[in-house]
Amino acid sequence: MFKDYSGRIVDIQQSEALIQQVGEAVVATTETVEQLAEHLDILAKQVQQQGYQILAIGETVQTLAENQDLAMERLHQQMSELIEKLQQIAGALER
Repeated sequence: MFKDYSGRIVDIQQSEALIQQVGEAVVATTETVEQLAEHLDILAKQVQQQGYQILAIGETVQTLAENQDLAMERLHQQMSELIEKLQQIAGALER
């Protein structure tokens, strides 16, 4: 035993045990933080990958919508031409 700077009596073995426990707690906390950091890195990579996938899906949907618009325009044009021809045929039959 010895007296610390404030005059309190301190047991060296108790101090060593306390320092040992604090050191073990620091090591355990450090390991836990490192594991959490690794998990966060993995999660961040997964989120980034999902972001890329969402962008790709968005681009695909946009392309499909554009293709559908073009197909509808062609169909409209073809229907207009067909109606015009049918009207010509009906007009010819009435004569």
